[in-house]
Amino acid sequence: MYEIREKYKHLIPRPKKGLGQHFLKDHTVSRRMADYVWKNSPDYILEIGPGAGDLTFALLEKGPIVAVEIDDRLKPFWEAITKEVPHLTVIWADFLTLKEDDIPTGIYNTAGNLPYMIGTTIITHLIKNFSTWSLGAFMLQKEVARRIKAQRGKEKSSLSVWMQTYTDIVSSFVVKPRAFSPPPKVMSEVLFIKRQETPLCHVDPDIWENFLKGVFKQKRKTLLNNLKNMGYSKDCIEYVLRKAGVKPTSRGEEVSVETLCHVYTLLSSENICQDQYNP
Repeated sequence: MYEIREKYKHLIPRPKKGLGQHFLKDHTVSRRMADYVWKNSPDYILEIGPGAGDLTFALLEKGPIVAVEIDDRLKPFWEAITKEVPHLTVIWADFLTLKEDDIPTGIYNTAGNLPYMIGTTIITHLIKNFSTWSLGAFMLQKEVARRIKAQRGKEKSSLSVWMQTYTDIVSSFVVKPRAFSPPPKVMSEVLFIKRQETPLCHVDPDIWENFLKGVFKQKRKTLLNNLKNMGYSKDCIEYVLRKAGVKPTSRGEEVSVETLCHVYTLLSSENICQDQYNP
């Protein structure tokens, strides 16, 4: 498939700094990502941001692709490619404006070499608005990938907990700058993720996201103090933490996803604070 890309590579524009474009050029990395998202035989792969196509052509070697691209400068390149590759569909749109009804029906997985400045925004939009996929392979800035994977310690954040509520981080690998054109100034990392069939917390994703941002707003403070800053009374928080089995001195980074969900559920329960006076 890559010979078709070579045929039309003169139509590829220079990467645009404003879009955070660093075009992947390492076929080995691309094929490793493709192998993962094709492993459970989906109907097609939804690729977010095909760019200059190195990942796209690795995906196309195995089956149909629906690619979403925002950069109209790439239209001459992709229009030439689609004339020769019938199992490629390109949707010209900002992925952040799309929902599942905007893509073909069927079982699909997802992949993308994501712009570092909005990589997490893209993944959260995917989780909130697209439900049929099960596997994803995403290129991110290494530091961001580490925060997503973090199970404990200083790197654990609201992002870590939110992502781990809906996905399992299966594995990952680091990618050096020379794999891109132009080379970024930071290291990159590919995350292989699996969407959980049942989220670890059954709450509206936007509400859960806002709650977690409050829990981790001041990471040096205890969970109790951060919850106080969110407007809950100290007596009620202490009561809820006791019921959830959480020490009042605990910080958010020390509490599991399931326990934080339990704390949120209790705090959201009608009359829970009144119940503290009748333990």
